[in-house]
Amino acid sequence: MIKPNIRETLTGIKDTLLGVGGIVVEETLKPLAEEFKRILAEIFGNPEELQELPKNMKVYNVDIISKDKLAEIAHECIVPNCNEVAAIKKDGNGYECIIYLAYSKNRELLPQEKNFYVIINAKETSKSIDELFGKNELIILK
Repeated sequence: MIKPNIRETLTGIKDTLLGVGGIVVEETLKPLAEEFKRILAEIFGNPEELQELPKNMKVYNVDIISKDKLAEIAHECIVPNCNEVAAIKKDGNGYECIIYLAYSKNRELLPQEKNFYVIINAKETSKSIDELFGKNELIILK
């Protein structure tokens, strides 16, 4: 049986992904955002059926997410053959924000079996995160 806090997180992610279609980004990032949404939706499918997180996924629960903390987590989970990280920031169920990370190379997500997905649940966001994302929900970190 999946732990209640993970089930809540997964259900929130599934709900959040349904609303990501309104991402406002430059034209070259739209295909990346769509692919990111598709892969995360495929991974989560039905949270009720999920017994544990996939091996290529990690969830972090933090009090405050800052630019430095985001970089630290992104570097901790880095995968070979990537040169950037795609990050989606959404409002979260019970959190100020949830940030999803996936690794990419030249604005194309790595194949699902070679990628690593990170979910950061943050109770608060720092000014540096607000400035980093601005009005965008999806950014590329190098």
